[in-house]
Amino acid sequence: MPTCLYRALAACLLLLSASAKAGMESLTSEDISVQPIHVTSIDSSTLSLERAIALGLESDPGVRGASLRLHALNNEAVARGSLPDPRVSLMAGNLPVDSWSLDQEPMTQLSVGVQQAFPRGDTLRLKQLQTEQRAKAQEWARQDRIARVKHAVSIAWLQVYRWQRSRRLLLDDRVLFDQLRDIASARYRSTTGEARQQDVLRAELELSRIDERLTALNGKLSMARAALVEWVGTSGFLPVTEEVGLQEMFPSDRDGGLATLASTELHPLIVDHPHLLAVQQHISASDTEVDIVQQGYQPAWSVEARYGYRADDAFGNERADLFSVALSFDVPMFTASRQDRSVSAELARAEAARTDYQLLLRQWLRRLSSARDDSIQSDQRLQLYRETLLPQAAFVAEAALNAYDNDDGDFVEVVRARITQLDLRIQAIELIVNRAAAIAEVQYLTTNADSPAANGLVTEVSS
Repeated sequence: MPTCLYRALAACLLLLSASAKAGMESLTSEDISVQPIHVTSIDSSTLSLERAIALGLESDPGVRGASLRLHALNNEAVARGSLPDPRVSLMAGNLPVDSWSLDQEPMTQLSVGVQQAFPRGDTLRLKQLQTEQRAKAQEWARQDRIARVKHAVSIAWLQVYRWQRSRRLLLDDRVLFDQLRDIASARYRSTTGEARQQDVLRAELELSRIDERLTALNGKLSMARAALVEWVGTSGFLPVTEEVGLQEMFPSDRDGGLATLASTELHPLIVDHPHLLAVQQHISASDTEVDIVQQGYQPAWSVEARYGYRADDAFGNERADLFSVALSFDVPMFTASRQDRSVSAELARAEAARTDYQLLLRQWLRRLSSARDDSIQSDQRLQLYRETLLPQAAFVAEAALNAYDNDDGDFVEVVRARITQLDLRIQAIELIVNRAAAIAEVQYLTTNADSPAANGLVTEVSS
């Protein structure tokens, strides 16, 4: 075979390599850019992150369940603050058993009574207050659920993005290795020698390895899509949008100066998170329960009014009807075995709730510090990829191919350079996704109860 034929194949490979290099430059300028975006793709054939979040919030039963529980607690608060229903009693009293006559004995009467009980001390108001506190905690829990759904959908979407984009890179590089095999085959047919045959076999091996990587990656992509489908339904089977870079969708340091804060200074950023506010409301409800139990030292009262009708006597003389009023109450005398113990138990529960909150606060501070540090380190590593590793890998791959084309290089070096470039590009995508996931974690942990994210509004991402 003429030498011009494999040189033509080499030229085609150089063109494809240039296309791949442009894709790498697109990777470094698109996925590693830092400017925020304000335009969302509306292509119905792909699934953008904003659309995925909207679908997740619309279909999440947890948000609706939290709203229903909030409605129930609001109604229960009114009910718990109301007096118990009065009791009505009807009685036929002092009937003579020899005649069962109403006019034989002067004590015989028909009576009707109404009794109203009054709970101990300030129990009613405190029970209503406690239920209102739990309702408020449920409102915070609903807002936390919204923020959690946004975070979970973001993580699931990012994983699909990672494997989808990595798969595209592998497919692009498979075309390049196809061209490398054709060049090696052309050289082998035009010359003789075991070295040329080894080049062909090496090219075939690398194609098989790429096919194996594609098979494994397809499995990971399927698992990632299944996780996304759980949140957004069948729309999760759509390809995710790749038109905008992840660094634009997840700008770092959104709170301004977050990177400069010490770990001990992160506390103000999380104290207004809906989840932590819900825990604080439950602590307040525990304190109110202590006050309710302390009302056990107060007596419980009841008032009863009774009207008794008496018939005329046997001689026709009119008898006066009777009216009675009774006031009754219990006397808490033996408080050591009941009231004291109950108060002590509730005080211990309230204090335990406070210690649990302190542990939770420490965990959240650790999570925020870790996520913040991960995003900062990822930014630094991405800068190294953008400015050094990816350009160097592209230069080495192109130089190795040019040397081989001019019979001044080894085919193994060409393959090794291409594989190194492919691995670096895939690692860059993984790093970009990990950085975005860290920022999504920061955004969730620093969600304010009054922010649009907490109230379920899907807004465009900005710095």
